[in-house]
Amino acid sequence: MDSFFFKGGVSLDIWRESRWLLCVIAAGAGFTDLRDGKVYNWWLLWGALAGCWIRGTAFFPGAFLFLVPALVLFRFRMMGAGDGKFMAVIGGWMGIGDGCRTVCLGLMIAVVYSLCRLRRGRGLRARLTYFFAYLMHIFRTKEARAYEDLSLDGQYHKIPLAACLAAGVWAAMLVFGI
Repeated sequence: MDSFFFKGGVSLDIWRESRWLLCVIAAGAGFTDLRDGKVYNWWLLWGALAGCWIRGTAFFPGAFLFLVPALVLFRFRMMGAGDGKFMAVIGGWMGIGDGCRTVCLGLMIAVVYSLCRLRRGRGLRARLTYFFAYLMHIFRTKEARAYEDLSLDGQYHKIPLAACLAAGVWAAMLVFGI
């Protein structure tokens, strides 16, 4: 297995050791999301370039698999653009299988964070009511519109998804050995 090479990439030994570079990129993206409320494109660019160098052409299927649904969620303002691009970087680095497990772990961390925050602010019922009203509007009118204009309501509903995804990357690496 040591002689296995990714198409255009490096050997599997270097690939296993280089996953820690993804942890550094994830930590940086997560930190800027916590601090500034957004993921800077230069973190994502470095992550994508390093992923392409390490994985070669094997980077692109995983990245594409995560990028397309993320763009749809961004279109409806259910997710930030940086969060979706960060998911694509994770998927490209980890591959499709491990990428799905890692992103799902990060999304579970985001769900727990969001529920704790809504419970503390007593807003869970209001958010669920709004979400179901949004779905009913879509089904009745067949009109696709943005889920919510967060600029009208401040930053209360915004969660640091990239930080949660970064925690998912770290948990996947440290706890599960992915």
